[in-house]
Amino acid sequence: MKIVKEPQELVEELVNLEREAYSSLVIGDFKKAEENYQRQYDLLRAREDKLPADEKYHKGSPLYNWGIALLLHNRLLDGFNKIILAYVEDLLDFSKLEDALQAPAFKTLDSYALITKELLKKLELIAKQRRETNQVPKNPEEILAQAKNEGQADLSAIFTVANIKKTPLTIETLKPLIQDQLEKLGPKEKRVFVGGSYKNMAVLRYIGKVIEEKGFKPVIPVDLPKVSADDYDHLIHDVSIEYLKGCTYAIFDVSITNGHLMEIERARDDAHLKVLLTYQRTSANRIPTITQMVMTAGFRKAGYNNFTEMTIEIGKFLEN
Repeated sequence: MKIVKEPQELVEELVNLEREAYSSLVIGDFKKAEENYQRQYDLLRAREDKLPADEKYHKGSPLYNWGIALLLHNRLLDGFNKIILAYVEDLLDFSKLEDALQAPAFKTLDSYALITKELLKKLELIAKQRRETNQVPKNPEEILAQAKNEGQADLSAIFTVANIKKTPLTIETLKPLIQDQLEKLGPKEKRVFVGGSYKNMAVLRYIGKVIEEKGFKPVIPVDLPKVSADDYDHLIHDVSIEYLKGCTYAIFDVSITNGHLMEIERARDDAHLKVLLTYQRTSANRIPTITQMVMTAGFRKAGYNNFTEMTIEIGKFLEN
């Protein structure tokens, strides 16, 4: 089976759907994101069926993203089903079978306790056999059906309400998603975490704008796919810390103390992270009313009276 590239007109449709889906993830509209990733996949499948019998498209990316959107919507069974299909696509299409074990789909599945090692290994063996006998299907559902016929338990039998409650979503399951989003932003040495109170969002947005103008990439957790606060409130800080760990620089505006002290404390423990604390001041001696831990930490600090002064301080920080 030959993996072929999509024609340009199809690529443009896929890119538009990706853009809409990502925007939906950012604002927490997981249902809309699910719909757009499904449209991506369905579009590829429909066009794929018109290809010659020995050609197919790789559909791992929309399946994986569709699955993640479902997970974030707390639809674990449906979400992991889609990610399993993404894993199958990787097994069938990657130039080397073992490369699929380094991809986000496998890592996400491998990190969740209800997904058994036996299932992952069975899918790998079936894919290997199909590749060796030149019987690679265009539809990854065929591989799941074969696994079921050969004795693998259906996922719905494993993902019962009781089992899900005993095995909730963890930060380990979400790490592949976080890593994927960070890599899309560019190399780690150019990533700058932006932290602070979301009550001060206009300032955080401005900091992000300055960072981009200096040739770096801002990482503002509220702008990236995140867990639903209604279902996974216990993961919100963990997700933010993972984004922080994926950066070389961090800028925290501490003018308002609220919600970001955990990230600052984590930054203090990372000797490789370069940190700047910015704060608004009305006089040379005025500093924000925040904990002594923050102001006595060995971080670079910069007060500012206006955005011009802030811009200069951020420039100095990123240039060093």
